[in-house]
Amino acid sequence: MKTRKEKSLARLVPEKNSPPHKKLDWTKSAAFSIDHSGEKMLTAKESAALLHASQGNW
Repeated sequence: MKTRKEKSLARLVPEKNSPPHKKLDWTKSAAFSIDHSGEKMLTAKESAALLHASQGNW
């Protein structure tokens, strides 16, 4: 258990009697219903420039 000023912040291990997780069907996600066929693919150079721009000016 992680604490700050004696207040609980996070549990580092799962609870012993936690309920089993439901399985997710990602094919029913809204992201899969979007048609990306008309979108432009970036070149490697454009992708690198976008990645560099997203990292900020440090």
